[in-house]
Amino acid sequence: MSDDAATLRLTRAFAQRGLADARDAYRARLRWLRSADPAAYARAASYYETEVTPRLEGAGDPVEVWIEYGRMLGELSGPGRLVAIDASGRARTHTPPLPADTLLLFIPEDREREVLAAMVPASPSRAPRRRPPSTPRAGTS
Repeated sequence: MSDDAATLRLTRAFAQRGLADARDAYRARLRWLRSADPAAYARAASYYETEVTPRLEGAGDPVEVWIEYGRMLGELSGPGRLVAIDASGRARTHTPPLPADTLLLFIPEDREREVLAAMVPASPSRAPRRRPPSTPRAGTS
């Protein structure tokens, strides 16, 4: 399978699972790594060539391969965790497989680092916007 075929397989998997294409977010993180930490960028590029591409060409779940790559990119900028946020707005630590309509974020421990959107639903849901009863609404007393 060629790199083009692996890319097509990933693109189809995103569409079949109702996910937006996450590659732009990953590319942005790679650009940041290239300037902020060239050694980390080199590790990410090597990992893509030796691990991601062959696994995308294999029989496994391309979405989970891509999520693991996102975790790796996130961890190259510092420790953190993958958090899955479901359609109701509830958050939990990610465990495969990724449920439908789930936003997946790599949230770094260092608050100075940016969150990485590892997976985004193609049509994000609107989580209920409820306020706790004790919280006054803006403009009321």
